[in-house]
Amino acid sequence: MSTDKNNNKDNNKHGNDENHKKWEEEKKKAADFWSNFLDNLMKFKAEREKNDPVYQYETILFSVNTGTFQHDFEYDEEVLAKLKPIMENASYADFEATRNAFLQWKSSYEAKLKTKEPERKDFFSGANFQKAHNDWLWEKTDAYDFALSFGATLDDIQKQKINADPKYQPTNIVFSCVALGVSFKDGINIHQKDLLQYSVTQLADALTELSNDESLFMQIFATKEPKQDDFFFPQNYIDATKEWQNNKDAYAKFANRVNKALGKAIKTLSQQQQQQQAQQNQPQQNANTAAPIVDIPQDFPNDPDSLKIVKRLGGSTGAELVEAPDGTRYVRKRGNNE
Repeated sequence: MSTDKNNNKDNNKHGNDENHKKWEEEKKKAADFWSNFLDNLMKFKAEREKNDPVYQYETILFSVNTGTFQHDFEYDEEVLAKLKPIMENASYADFEATRNAFLQWKSSYEAKLKTKEPERKDFFSGANFQKAHNDWLWEKTDAYDFALSFGATLDDIQKQKINADPKYQPTNIVFSCVALGVSFKDGINIHQKDLLQYSVTQLADALTELSNDESLFMQIFATKEPKQDDFFFPQNYIDATKEWQNNKDAYAKFANRVNKALGKAIKTLSQQQQQQQAQQNQPQQNANTAAPIVDIPQDFPNDPDSLKIVKRLGGSTGAELVEAPDGTRYVRKRGNNE
């Protein structure tokens, strides 16, 4: 009987040992499982954080490549200050290329920022998400501020260059002949007859003055001739060139007309002085026999038929008011025989 009891005791002990061993094995498996699970979870979290904007801050770059100058930079005032003088001296093609590159960047950066906006499901901790979102907001604000500043700078530079454009600041002709007391406006319509009230000396001085001014004006016109790189728009350059040429032609026409009128007036006055001197040197004739003095203009046209008709005066002789090329007007009549 005692033997059976001993056998039962041994069996119970053996069974307890087996159960304890199994329990230890289960316990170890559970510990290994949770350890591996946590390790995998931490690895997963680490992998996710590699793609987190907190750890990978993507900066939006604005690049300019016009063929003449190239820049890749982040939006900040220092870089903008360096780029400004380059744009001020850029040609039409380069400036427009810069503007187009900027507008393309401006239209695309908002879409890029939108795709980078953090979402709470992408992060494991609230603080992590909050930091990522704050960084994203700062980047968005910086990009917006840069777009405003750079766009305004482009507009200011364009406005400055347009203000220096001969299309908006035409080459004004300012002529004032001190010897005659006439301005450019008066000189445009000046004729020989208007100058006969002056002395030969005054007219000679005016001719010298005009010659000096003409040389000076030609130098000014040469320096103000438009160049295509000075303009932002091809049509602007074309208009400026036309205006420059019109001013140059207007002055050349004016100078030629006044020169011609001065030359004729000096010649006429000199001839009149010679006639008066010759008459004074001749012996006095009897008043009854003296030949009548006829005041015939020295520049009387050789061909009266070539004169321009101003208006018809009528009458039996077919009188007409006509004008010579120098502006002098005459009354033309026709007789019944040669």
